[in-house]
Amino acid sequence: MNIAEIQQLQQQAWTALQRGDYLGAESAANTILARKRNDIHALVVLAQVALAAWRYPDAVELQTRAVKLDPKSARLRIDLANMQLEMGSLDKALMQFDKALKLEPRNLDAISGKAGIFSTQNKYERALRLLKPFMAGGSPPPEITWICLHLLVREKRYDEAIEIGRRVLDASPPEVMQVRTAWFELARAYERRGDTDAAFAAATRGNAMFAAPFDPAAVAARIDRIMATFTRERLASLPHPTTPTEVPVFIVGVPRCGSTLTERIIHAHPLAHGAGEHIAMFRITEEIAVRMGSAHPYPRCCEDLTQADVEALSAAYIEDIGASAPRVQRIANKDLGNYFHLGLIEVLFPRGRVIHCRRDVVDTCLSCYMEPLPPRMVPFASDLEMLGRYYREYERLMEYWRDVLEVPFLEVDYEALVNDQEATTRQIIDFCGLPWDDACLRFHEVRRAERTLSLDQVRKPVYRSSVGRAERFGAHLDPLRAALAAGET
Repeated sequence: MNIAEIQQLQQQAWTALQRGDYLGAESAANTILARKRNDIHALVVLAQVALAAWRYPDAVELQTRAVKLDPKSARLRIDLANMQLEMGSLDKALMQFDKALKLEPRNLDAISGKAGIFSTQNKYERALRLLKPFMAGGSPPPEITWICLHLLVREKRYDEAIEIGRRVLDASPPEVMQVRTAWFELARAYERRGDTDAAFAAATRGNAMFAAPFDPAAVAARIDRIMATFTRERLASLPHPTTPTEVPVFIVGVPRCGSTLTERIIHAHPLAHGAGEHIAMFRITEEIAVRMGSAHPYPRCCEDLTQADVEALSAAYIEDIGASAPRVQRIANKDLGNYFHLGLIEVLFPRGRVIHCRRDVVDTCLSCYMEPLPPRMVPFASDLEMLGRYYREYERLMEYWRDVLEVPFLEVDYEALVNDQEATTRQIIDFCGLPWDDACLRFHEVRRAERTLSLDQVRKPVYRSSVGRAERFGAHLDPLRAALAAGET
């Protein structure tokens, strides 16, 4: 393989990574490493793929190899620090940020990373002192404005956050993702101060940045294909594992539905593990047609599942998701997109469990709109009408699953959980087939890395302030309500 071919593969790997094609990125990177063992580009791509799959040790190992090959790269060290943060290794991450700052003393990513660690440690004043030189005149660089606002909001210094945020954001900052996040932090400050009109306007500005196209008709067609494949009759006729496992727990729903809270409750149990948004099931659905040798794509290929296919696929999932917690009895996966795959999940794991997290529909959609959800991953969240249309399709599929599935299935309402935490928590733990443990009521005391926008919420006890939130936004949500109502009969 010559230099030009390697460069072409490097570009192919990066392009696949950027569009979320992790399998394609992984394949291209591994092809490079087969010929050039110490290729930094390939190592970095594989580290990012491992990170996306929650394989933190693998990500850190790969990124560490890249750092050793180029120890004077601040960028490589910053990315390594962020991976160590994902593992909860705050001290190691801080050390890498410090080394990056020795190489580039005014690197804004390293500075905001350090400030973020201090925020995680509840050292808000220390974080603000770190940022103070960059906040001179009340106008920090746009790239770190978001962390400045975040810290000020955490300190309940709402007026100061609003003043700084408006000064920076009104100055036409560059179109970068950090600026998008700053708009949402400004929205949070306005809402905490009680100005929902200004909060909604700020969130709308944030949603307009990097908005990704969303095709509700394509989602509807996808759901039609799923329902046509996983009929009640076919689910009954397909083979199942000869020794089905009880380990998997699948938490499904839409973003901001309370899934993180539910997963943390399970994770707090000494016999269980919360695997976060693990993509093990996504990997299976992406690879299944090739593994089966089928000419049909997923889901239609599942019509021809053999006993051997089912045994191999269920074992592959358990091996993938169980790598970080091999000795627990239950592993909860809160990759919400698994609601598309509940038919295959029933086939592979008939003794598994499904927990469907629900929350008031308008509160849920508003929360999606008011948070900086990644546009490429959640393209429907940037537009109220699209949110409503997506939610209707999601409800349509969930109603279908309720009718045809035999796998154990529990509905958990967020409002019930916050209104009677102990009763609902006991219901969740009992459904998982685990003995009661009081630690599940103290889920917020369990320290681990969190890859979720619900980070602040899951690190404190259950609170009720988000219930009925949509009422405060009045007519701003009329496009959402109209889109939801359009699906009613």
